[in-house]
Amino acid sequence: MSSIFGNNETAEARARLERGLRALARREEVSEAEARRLLDASFADALMELMALVLERNETVNLTAITEPVEFVELQILDSLAPVGAVFSKHHGGQTDACSDSNQSEGRNTCSARWSSSREILRAQSPANPKLALRAQTVGFADGDFAENFYAPAEARSASVAPHAVESCDNEPQRVVDVGTGAGFPGLPLALLYPEKRFLLMDSLQKRIDFIEYAAEKLALRGVRAVHARAETAGHDAALRERFDLAVCRAVGALPVILEYCLPFVRVGGALIAYKTVRASGEIEDSLLAREMLGAAADMEIISYQDLLPDRAHALYVVRKERATPEKYPRREGIPSKVPL
Repeated sequence: MSSIFGNNETAEARARLERGLRALARREEVSEAEARRLLDASFADALMELMALVLERNETVNLTAITEPVEFVELQILDSLAPVGAVFSKHHGGQTDACSDSNQSEGRNTCSARWSSSREILRAQSPANPKLALRAQTVGFADGDFAENFYAPAEARSASVAPHAVESCDNEPQRVVDVGTGAGFPGLPLALLYPEKRFLLMDSLQKRIDFIEYAAEKLALRGVRAVHARAETAGHDAALRERFDLAVCRAVGALPVILEYCLPFVRVGGALIAYKTVRASGEIEDSLLAREMLGAAADMEIISYQDLLPDRAHALYVVRKERATPEKYPRREGIPSKVPL
């Protein structure tokens, strides 16, 4: 552990981390394999090492304003892990054939596809047949330069999977894009828990990408790639567009903006998980037009996680994708934030 931490700070941060990991492991939808990994001391060690790497680099490069260890554990690491469980299933709200009762043992799903009833779930249904005012501009993008093996079948990469990797069902998302990842959150903590999956972490600042590549190497995360790009541009790259089962985003911004940044990367049948610090009901209505225009389902789930962060008003907005996103989205650089859908 880095010398930038005092002994008391390290002990307090580790204790808070372990409490949070135990809370995650107790969720009824978490599989046995996930629970074992969450409670494995080596997983906590890796997360503490990730924090040390961030805060060490933060002394010379501005990566985060959160530098107190316990606060870092809560607001960066545990918050990143909030979707653990059903979020990594194909469907949100019901078991699939691959995750049936026959796959259960000792009261815990081996491949879960539902959210625990102990956490609050609000299903936000949008009004039917909204009047749409289409406004967009077509943009182009040069071919990407990502290695083909990043998209290789999972079985071709089995030799590189960590010993404690969480087993996956065939219908679980295997390709995850983290849009606006910053210093690598939530992508890096999720990749540590799910090293058999493939993560692409995207950010518009090269210094952050440099750090992510360094951290991924130090933590032996072979399934992680980082790309320096803006979402408005990368969303038109044929190598990335609608290639991901799941998009995650903790970036600050209005939901319509996040939707335009992220949904072009998500395949039909996939989903977007937007982390929000405040459950703002107005965003549901404000995002209706964007959801319709970008190919998302009319309804979405808002999932609070006070089991993990009881003193924080944090929630996950889960948006499913039902139709292909029109080619004109995302609009050119800067337009989505200046003129939201």
